[in-house]
Amino acid sequence: MRIARKKPIEVWAMRYDAFADPYKLLDFIKETSGETASFDENTRSIFLHKDRGAMELRLNNWLLFELNTDRCFYAIDEKIFFKTYEKVNPGSEHAFSKKIIENEYFYFSDASEETIQNL
Repeated sequence: MRIARKKPIEVWAMRYDAFADPYKLLDFIKETSGETASFDENTRSIFLHKDRGAMELRLNNWLLFELNTDRCFYAIDEKIFFKTYEKVNPGSEHAFSKKIIENEYFYFSDASEETIQNL
């Protein structure tokens, strides 16, 4: 068994709270990524429209933008955000990095049908 370490991914992130202007945020999302988003006046949720459906950004959750990967926005629950991300630079308000994680894995030199066994 071997250990793999996932490289940290830097993201731009902001907490979506009651003080945020949702209409400015909708414009920012469109201008930055070209993605479409909508706002629900009743729940104050922002919906990020993806190919697989809408992703809901609720109040007090976090909006992420992956700078060096797919350059898309994502919504993430506040509890999950703090378990998964950490500040890159304490002086930067929006710069975060995914925490480094290590996983055990098996290396398969041959993945042909003949060598795969059901467990």
